Amino acid sequence: MASLLMWSTGLLALIAAGVRYHRATHRTPGVIHLSGAIASVGLSALLSSPHTLMLTAPVEPFPNATRLLANAFGMVGAWCVYGLLVHLVTDPPRAQTAVRRQAAVLGLSLVVMSLLLIRAPIPFDPDFVARFADEPTVLGYILIFCGYVAWILLAFVRLVHRYIRLSDRPWLRRGLRITQLGAVFGLAWAAGKTTVATAVFFRAGRTLGFESTVSTVTAAPCAALVAIGATMPSWGPALTASVRRVRHYHAYRVLTPMWETLSPVLAGHTHLPSAASQRPHPLDWRLTRRIVDLHDALLLLAPYRPSTPRSRESIPPATRRADPEAAHEAAAILEAVRAWHSGASPRTNVPDPPNTHPDDLAWLTRVSRALRHASPLAGDQNHERL
Repeated sequence: MASLLMWSTGLLALIAAGVRYHRATHRTPGVIHLSGAIASVGLSALLSSPHTLMLTAPVEPFPNATRLLANAFGMVGAWCVYGLLVHLVTDPPRAQTAVRRQAAVLGLSLVVMSLLLIRAPIPFDPDFVARFADEPTVLGYILIFCGYVAWILLAFVRLVHRYIRLSDRPWLRRGLRITQLGAVFGLAWAAGKTTVATAVFFRAGRTLGFESTVSTVTAAPCAALVAIGATMPSWGPALTASVRRVRHYHAYRVLTPMWETLSPVLAGHTHLPSAASQRPHPLDWRLTRRIVDLHDALLLLAPYRPSTPRSRESIPPATRRADPEAAHEAAAILEAVRAWHSGASPRTNVPDPPNTHPDDLAWLTRVSRALRHASPLAGDQNHERL
């Protein structure tokens, strides 16, 4: 289960990195660091899964070499994340200096870690920390690794907090907050790893029994949240547009009963485009046109509206109980349309228009639902299909 989770997270991160790099119109340092960070985190998750470590153990040049490579990718990912934020919040010369300084620290840390691991008198074991943290070289390896990652993640959290206040892009701000949450999971992972290793060292090799669970529960969310948050500015607006289109399509269909009830009134006063002529227009345009036409029809029917509708019996009792306000408005519309159909004279003392609502579309859909359950009107009806 742990390996499956780590593999899924790693593949998600690699795909996200490829998509982000491919969709970038300009390969700026920020884009390169972002793509490198996501890919490095994904590779680290893939290589550090228990099954990957067991599969590569027979061909390793020295024991635990795959683990060293996975940890190296994790550190490179942390360095890339730091480089991304530095380029966003500081001017290019200072950013390049800071990135080079961190690259030197990263290189030195990897060299020391490699020497410690090569000199450690230990065989391969998937439960690395629990089995070997009582060795001074292994403890030093773990402390350097976790210390570097925690240091970078702390700087990242601080820089992200600063950049969120400067950004005016909503999806970028959301993505940065999710990435920041991923960094918090990374800090929890580093703190848990350090605590477990130190406890094993001072307990002379006696394990705590939950080392692997803590590592998986904190590392997998870190990689997943970083991948999701980093790519959110790319797919977030598209997702919003798709959701908005679905909502508009649903609203357009729900308004059909009200449209069919009021379209005869409009037909005598304005030109209603046919279904064929509306098809080339975007859905947003058609929905707006339908709302405008409905309001025009309600204004034309205002002189025919009764002060007290007598058509409430045409609205089913269940609908009246569920939404009495919309049912009352639907009954008034039915009474006005019947008066208009019968050729009654319009009233000179036009009643006040219907109450307006903050969400006009929501109000119209409520009335349309009430009209959908009403008894049919006499007379011709115009029908339009989407």
